[in-house]
Amino acid sequence: MKTVKIRLDGVGGMPMPDKVLKSIYASGMDFEPDERRMNIQPDGTVELQVTQSPYMIHAKISVPLYGQLWVMADHLGEGYTGDFVDFVSEATRTYIAHAKRFADGIALSVKTQGHLDAAIEFEHLANRGMDTPANRLYALSHAIYAGEGALFEMSQHKAYAAPRSDLKLGCNFARFQSASDRYAKFFAQAFDFATLPFYPGRTVPGTSTRRRTGWSSSTPSPPRARKFRR
Repeated sequence: MKTVKIRLDGVGGMPMPDKVLKSIYASGMDFEPDERRMNIQPDGTVELQVTQSPYMIHAKISVPLYGQLWVMADHLGEGYTGDFVDFVSEATRTYIAHAKRFADGIALSVKTQGHLDAAIEFEHLANRGMDTPANRLYALSHAIYAGEGALFEMSQHKAYAAPRSDLKLGCNFARFQSASDRYAKFFAQAFDFATLPFYPGRTVPGTSTRRRTGWSSSTPSPPRARKFRR
């Protein structure tokens, strides 16, 4: 176990509220969280006990254009081994790096590319000392949007490039009905699978323990449930 110091500054360079600081936790690269053991110093620095190496840092913070959001910093996917993390700066680097990785080999949409460019520009301004705390938060906001957009567009590109006839999409367990038969038909074709992560005793006769089951529109009723392992 080691002690890691975390800085999490808000607008004006002041530490974020205690509620935000208390949300900080560490995890391994597999996202398995450490038990949260921390000490908040008078200057707002969080001393966090970390048992895994390399590790990631997570916090629920207020992000411009988003609101409250869980954010991670993972050192460009490699994880941290040191004893200090400037969270907002590192989270920005994390999401910019992931956005670039997802965008490799595809042309991003104008909107997603614009957010990526804005993130890099705000990061540059912050590094030059221009309204640094605020610009770091704006950089993070744009970087998160770019990362999410790039991931979606990469997935979309792969789906179009190599369509899968066996791909199952959830959302139609209740078998959607519509006044428009044509719309209902297209809906059923697009959303042809459902996963039930709850007690199937309410939906599958003869079951009472916690299980997980999948159902496809190609079968007349949900199949026999399988044991759910946590």
